Amino acid sequence: MRKKTSFTVRTDSTDAELRAARLFIDELLEQRSQPGYQRPKRRIRNVNCQTLDVLGLPKNLQGALIDANLSTIGDVMKESETTLLHRPGIGTRMVLQLKEALAELGLALKEDAPQ
Repeated sequence: MRKKTSFTVRTDSTDAELRAARLFIDELLEQRSQPGYQRPKRRIRNVNCQTLDVLGLPKNLQGALIDANLSTIGDVMKESETTLLHRPGIGTRMVLQLKEALAELGLALKEDAPQ
């Protein structure tokens, strides 16, 4: 589980409070600059029921998916890359953007059936 830490910096904060906040931030920045660092993935509950807004897709892609009656992440995950490419208004670039957005959440499209 990821730990959340927040700081409130006020104009009347003591020097010690400000130094502690700065030290913590400097340590985080140092960790992120290390080779091999990967940003933690976002976690979402009941992902299948979530709307497409969660993915942060471009409006044209989100509109094309909704026009294809795919309004939730679960609906999209039931589709394979091939079936999506056969939907009107959805091209290879859009499918790539969709796959990247799903991957950020640790999700993927359905595998294409072997031929």
